[in-house]
Amino acid sequence: MVKIGIAKTGNITTSIILEHLLDERADREDIEIRVFSSGPKMREKDCREILSRVIEYNPDIIIYITPNASLKHVQRNIEKYLTNKNAVIISDAPSEKIVKKLEELNLGYIIVKGDPMIGARREFLDPIEMAIFNASMLKILSIIGVLRIILEEVDKTIDALKKGSKYLPKMIIDSNTLLSKDYIKNPYAKSLIYSIYETLIKVGEINVTACFVEKDWKKYTYMVSSTHLLLQKLEELAEEIRRMEIYSDDVLRTPHHRDGSVLMKRKLIEKPK
Repeated sequence: MVKIGIAKTGNITTSIILEHLLDERADREDIEIRVFSSGPKMREKDCREILSRVIEYNPDIIIYITPNASLKHVQRNIEKYLTNKNAVIISDAPSEKIVKKLEELNLGYIIVKGDPMIGARREFLDPIEMAIFNASMLKILSIIGVLRIILEEVDKTIDALKKGSKYLPKMIIDSNTLLSKDYIKNPYAKSLIYSIYETLIKVGEINVTACFVEKDWKKYTYMVSSTHLLLQKLEELAEEIRRMEIYSDDVLRTPHHRDGSVLMKRKLIEKPK
């Protein structure tokens, strides 16, 4: 039995779903998962408390999911609690700046460049708008393959431990990473994946400017509104990718067996092998 401790401070899309991706039918017998979260907050004390609690659980694998792991207080706590541990940091584009640091600390990492910051301006964002944004992001990253890549890397980490070895991912997920995968068969659908992911990266850039640079409240309200409206269109394009694969009966499905092994099938009426 592999004990997995998942620590969450703040929120990126992967934060919402990771533990459920690992055990989608709640019948895996090879892993035990515990989640430690500070909800939306990621202050110094939140990072310290959550990481200390996950260490107390004494897991075989630690996964720490947080936005912008390059923030100084986040780095401090990563270094204090996770150095040389069997640990993986999952974060978004700004964290690319500390990849070298993470490698020096002997940590794994998965940086998702296309997991954009939300339009967090009070003039625009309310709880429902926040929920809609995250729902759209979850669907998009599921369909275009980002969550599948993350799942594969974490499963490799688990499988290596079960075999008595060690594997820690060292990956920056960009558009070329997605194009290198064969999850989607239709070439036109694969073209859409590229355009969707590159646009997600741009959504993040606009929202960072709107939230931290632009001071005119009318301008930044238009900016964050524009990215959320654009995200709805990206969701529609992602749904079109899914329809293309459904129409040709080529949807990739990779269910977990009870023992943790990953099965695969393409056709709807086909047993996974």
